[in-house]
Amino acid sequence: MKRKALTLVEILVSAVLFASVVAGFLSVIVSTKRLNARSTHRMQAVYAARQILESLYEDVREDQWDANGLTLGNGTTVTKMVDGIIYTINYVVSDAPGEVRQVDVNVTWQEP
Repeated sequence: MKRKALTLVEILVSAVLFASVVAGFLSVIVSTKRLNARSTHRMQAVYAARQILESLYEDVREDQWDANGLTLGNGTTVTKMVDGIIYTINYVVSDAPGEVRQVDVNVTWQEP
C-alpha cells in the first residue's frame, strides 16, 4: 500500500524542527547586533579618551605642569554626547616614578 500524503504528525514535527532552526538563526542575528553596538560604544569611548589626552599634550612641558591640566590630583570630569549616548570622561593626574606625571583616564557610559 503506497502513501500519497503526509500525516498530521509528520507535518507538525517538521514545523517544530523548522521553527527551532529559524529561532537559532534569529538569536545569532540579535546577539551579533548587540555585540556590534557594544563595540561601537567602546570605540567612541576610546576616541573620547584620546581627545582628552591630546588636549593635555600641549601641557607636557615640566615647567608648566602645576599651572595647567597636569596639576597633581587634578580630577576633571568632561561629558560628551555621541549618537544619543552620553560619555562621562574622568581623568586624574598623579606622580609616577622619575620626573613624569601619569594621567589615568576613565570613560563610562550607559548601554541603551
